[in-house]
Parts: sequence; C-alpha cells; structure tokens
Amino acid sequence: MATPFFSSLRSIESDDSRHWIGWVGLAVALASAWCVWAVLAHVALYESTSEARIEVASPVHEITSAVSDQIRSVHVAVGDSVAPGQLLIELDRTIQEYEREERRAELEALERQLTGVADEGQAIATALQAARRAETAALAEARAQLREANAAAERGREDLARAKTRVEQGRATRDELEEAERVAAELEAALAVRSLTVERLEREGGSRRADRMAEAAGLETQRAELESRVDVARSALARIDAELERRRIVASVAGRITDLDTLVPGSWIEAGASVGRIVPSGPLHVVAEFPETAAIRVAEGQMSRVYVTGRRPEGDETLVAQVSRVGTGAPRFGAAASPAGTAAVRSGTGPTTGRVRVELSLPGEVASRLHHGLPVSVEVEVERVRPLDLLLRVVGRAARTRRA
Repeated sequence: MATPFFSSLRSIESDDSRHWIGWVGLAVALASAWCVWAVLAHVALYESTSEARIEVASPVHEITSAVSDQIRSVHVAVGDSVAPGQLLIELDRTIQEYEREERRAELEALERQLTGVADEGQAIATALQAARRAETAALAEARAQLREANAAAERGREDLARAKTRVEQGRATRDELEEAERVAAELEAALAVRSLTVERLEREGGSRRADRMAEAAGLETQRAELESRVDVARSALARIDAELERRRIVASVAGRITDLDTLVPGSWIEAGASVGRIVPSGPLHVVAEFPETAAIRVAEGQMSRVYVTGRRPEGDETLVAQVSRVGTGAPRFGAAASPAGTAAVRSGTGPTTGRVRVELSLPGEVASRLHHGLPVSVEVEVERVRPLDLLLRVVGRAARTRRA
C-alpha cells in the first residue's frame, strides 16, 4: 500500500509545479505587456467643467430704456424675430405729445407771420422799384421841359435885347419893346416853374424812397426777429421729438427675443434696467469657464468634447469642438458683472472667482442643430502622455506631499 501512496504524492507535486510555472509565466507576460504599454502607449489627459453653454458669437443685446416711466404698450413677446429699428416697447408720451402739439402750433403761427412779413417786404421792394421807374420817367420829362423852357427864355432875352437896340436906333416903336419885354417875362416865369417842378420831383422822390427804405428796414428787423423765434421753436420741437424717441424702445439688431420680463401697460420701468435680451442671428460657439489652476493648461487649438445634457433619451449628446480663445473675459455664469470687476473681467478672469473664460468653436453642421443658452459640459484634451510618465508624476507628487 505504501508504494501507490508515494506515487500519488509525487504526481500531485508534479502538477503543482506545472501550475506554478504557468502562473509565473502569465504574470511575466502581463508585466511585460504593461511595461510595453506604459512605455510606448499614450493616454489623453482632460480638464473639464460643467459651467459652459452654447452662445452666439455676436454679443447679446440688452433691451433697456433710456428714461424711467410707465409702459404704454408692448409689441413683442419671447421668441419673436425682430428687425433693426423695430418698435419693442413704448413708454407713456402723453405730456410730451401735448407739448409737441403746442410747440408745433406756435411754430406754424410764427412761420405764417414770417411768410407775411416776407411777402410784405417783397411787395415794398416791388413798389419801390415801380416808384423809382415812375420817378425817373417823370423827372426825365420835367428836366426835358426845363431845358426847353431855358432855351425859350434865352431866345426871349435875345429878342428883348434886339428890340431895345431897334428902339434906340429908331427902327421900332415903344409898343414893340413892351411886347418883347412881356414875352421875355412870360418865358422867364415858365423857366422858373419848370425849375421848381424839377426840384419838387427830386425832393419828393428822395422822400418817398427814404420812407420806403425805412419801412423795408423795419420789415427786415421784424423778419430777423421772427426767424430767430422760428429757430428757437424748431429747436424746442426737435428736443421734444428726441424726448419722444427716447420713449420708444426699438431693436438695435436683427435677432430673436430670448428673455423678456413680465411687462404690461401701466407698469413702471427704470432707466438703464435690462428688461430682456435680443440674440442676434449668427454662428454659435461654446463658452466655458475653468478654474485658473486648470485654465493654465488650456491653449488655443486643443480638441475637446462637448456634452449636451438631455438632448437624447439615452443620455448626453457628444460633440467635438476646438479651443479658439482663452481668457477672453466674462463674468461667472449666473453672476452679475460689477464695475469694480471690469478690469479683472477684461483680463480673462472674474473679479473674485479665479476663473478663466474659454471659447470653443463648433463645426457648422453641428451648430445648426443647437440654440443659444443651451447648457453643456466640456472636456478639453490638454495633454497626451505615456502611462509610465503619468505614474512617475503621481509617485513624485506623493513623495513631495509626504516630505512636506
């Protein structure tokens, strides 16, 4: 019986040796494969954030009012498409409209007065020109008659001198001399009348011209005063029109209304307060925020994966994007930007959040299926390393932590 027992024992020991050798060989093969993989393979490292969303590349325009007042009417609703200059909200304009009507009536009255003064001035100028032509003609005729009377008087004086000579020589009688003297006296009297007529016409013409010119000067002064008042009235009307225009909230760009507060006629709106947003038409991109410690590893051109939560029943929809800008400046999602944080925002981080804005571009065919404001998660591939290098980093970090 001893012999079979020892034979069975040796058989079992032989089987255990073969199993042990097999397990050792398998372990060596796995270790070798892992070493090859750790040295030759490369794995991707990602930085991720859930603070991201789809946005239009163009800035979103806030709907704000330039003045504080009650709302008269609302002409749009969320989802409406609007064109530049389209009326969105109209504020109360009652007082300004009454004032505008008063100013417009005043301006029309002044313009009518100005037109009347201008017409009167034109009539005076026309009459003055006609009077000048008539005076010139009358004066020319009177001067011609004066010249004729002067010539006749000269002939009468010559005839009188000849008559005196003939009487002295005894060739004429006293009656002929008296007749010559009477004719000469009549011609002299006619000359004096013509001379007085010319002087009277010259004096009266000058007086009438002076009166007309004084009247024209008075009308010119009145016209200048009316023009000044018309300019003031037009300026006042333009100011009222500008005030009326400030009470019309219009679309600054073409786009779609995405947010709009509950606004009803009679409700109050504050100047500068945002009551809605217009998302302009244009390409979409992804805007994400990373902590500063993670953002230092994010660079332009890096590829990333974008997860659109809830777009499919079975889970997230995964998109491929590329980093286009890093540190372009934006407040943290859900937080309002403050004046004190403006400089920090422009530098690419929030005022106290320690976060950096990153923009990622999407392919056109993908962006066409999305919409502004859609929340997403982002994973950016920041590096590809060998597993061995990654292991050495972990070991080195652990060693530094232990020493610290």
